[in-house]
Formats: sequence, C-alpha cells, structure tokens
Amino acid sequence: MRVEPTMTVAELLEAEPRVARFFVEQHLHCLGCHMDVFCLLEHVATFYNRPTLLQELQAFVDALGRPEEGTSPPSSPDDVPT
Repeated sequence: MRVEPTMTVAELLEAEPRVARFFVEQHLHCLGCHMDVFCLLEHVATFYNRPTLLQELQAFVDALGRPEEGTSPPSSPDDVPT
C-alpha cells in the first residue's frame, strides 16, 4: 500500500489498522481524535513538525508486509515488529 500525503488519518487506519501502533509509539495524538476524518497526513506532518513523517509511515507500512527472516507474517496487530 502506498501512503499518500492527501490521505486522511482515518483512511490510512481503515486501509491498514496495524498502523495505529506507529501513531502510539510516535506519541502522535491522532488515534481517537474526532478530526481524523478530515486531517490529511501532510497536515499531521506539519502540525507535529515532522518533515519525514510520510517516509516513516511508508517504511512502517512496508515493514508490515515483509516478515523478518525466519518468521511468519504477522497474523494480528500484536505480532507486528516494533
């Protein structure tokens, strides 16, 4: 999946719910925010002054699709590598 700057937080979470872990670990307060259906990822990057946020999110999403050597793919959000 491709992370686009014009995606809303809600769209990203709907497409890949396991990305919630990224928001929690990065102390981004998007989870549970009522603005998640309006807030674009590019706005989140600006608000939190994180110019590389989109690249970090993309790397996280890409890692979800790649099992580590010698392991099976994650079967649940709890199995996603940190």
